[in-house]
Amino acid sequence: ATWMNPITEVIEVETGSTVDIPIEVQNETKWPWKRGCFFGLEDRDAKSNIIVGDIPIDFEVRGLQTFKLSIPVQVSEHIDTSKGDTFELALKFFGPRGSSFGQRIVIKIKVVEGANSRLKLYKAALTLAEAGIAGFDECVEALKKCNNDENAACQMLLDTRESKELYK
Repeated sequence: ATWMNPITEVIEVETGSTVDIPIEVQNETKWPWKRGCFFGLEDRDAKSNIIVGDIPIDFEVRGLQTFKLSIPVQVSEHIDTSKGDTFELALKFFGPRGSSFGQRIVIKIKVVEGANSRLKLYKAALTLAEAGIAGFDECVEALKKCNNDENAACQMLLDTRESKELYK
């Protein structure tokens, strides 16, 4: 199996969302594939906040045939986006007995903060600001630094306020 048009750019995916990534693949042999083949992550035991489920190849793949697949990539809303990391997903085809075959397909994903995450962030910042802990903008920045942990952000803001009052 060979990837016909490799994706070279990094694909941005929002937290808490699923994106379908289309690929085109060719069976470069003259023999058809056996029933029970599937496509999935090369590391079968990987644990991650980025989920790619196995895709069964439930259609006939003849020798030298080219076909298209859509890879659903799901990103947890709890993944840390603060470092702007890029993740590489290594995918392969597997035969009915679980042996991999064909070309390794690597897709680069950059996880960006989703709208749902921003909404939660702003609601939490509003709650902290209404409690009189700090101004709204300061609360937003503290929550970002503390990866949306309200308790940690609150403690950080209180510690900052306390140190400012000591040096007046």
